[in-house]
Amino acid sequence: MSQTGAAVAHCPLSNAYFSSTEIFRLREALDRGVKVGLGSNIAGGYELVIQGVMRMSVAVSRLREGLLKRESQALGNDSIRNPGIGWKESLYLATKGGAEAMGLPRGSGWFNVGAPFDAQQIRFYDPRTGAGVGALDFLDHDDKSPPKLVEDVIEK
Repeated sequence: MSQTGAAVAHCPLSNAYFSSTEIFRLREALDRGVKVGLGSNIAGGYELVIQGVMRMSVAVSRLREGLLKRESQALGNDSIRNPGIGWKESLYLATKGGAEAMGLPRGSGWFNVGAPFDAQQIRFYDPRTGAGVGALDFLDHDDKSPPKLVEDVIEK
């Protein structure tokens, strides 16, 4: 696929629902240079919001990781490469990876000046009180300055 320039729209929940034999080999596809973006195939799932799809991509890859570890241990081989992805790769697949898979112009998928821009505003805190809001209320802090968006906050 990488040699021909083909791309994959990885819909992790759909893959989990309809794959009776195997979970998509996402790690191997990425390692071989296949263009992969995340998709939200509601025909095979229920998630439209990309953040949910990102979470599922990590979860499905971790399920595959567990399956492969058990298989390799049963065969007496503990030297398999970890097939899982983390949140950073999931974020990449939802942004730049998706733009590359769709053949969008160079620079798309990142926050670059002049690049096409699709965004979702997420309100982390109430600027008047400094308290976290909604489901993201883990940002509560004592001072009135805005919380810093460090890696562990972005991961959440």
